[in-house]
Amino acid sequence: ERQTTKLQQVLGQTDGVTAQVSKQFIDLAQKTGTSAVSIANATQILAQAGFTNLNQLSACAAQQI
Repeated sequence: ERQTTKLQQVLGQTDGVTAQVSKQFIDLAQKTGTSAVSIANATQILAQAGFTNLNQLSACAAQQI
């Protein structure tokens, strides 16, 4: 929840969009055995680096694992 809020602040997205991203974090965590918080942290770093497209962020976070 906390990481999702931080990501929402960085991206300037609505709650609905970040809720969808949170679900993707959980799904990816279940598939890879990596914590959703770690995935959210990686995604936040990518967003701060300029990746603002949510599809890009999801794909990049998945590759970081």
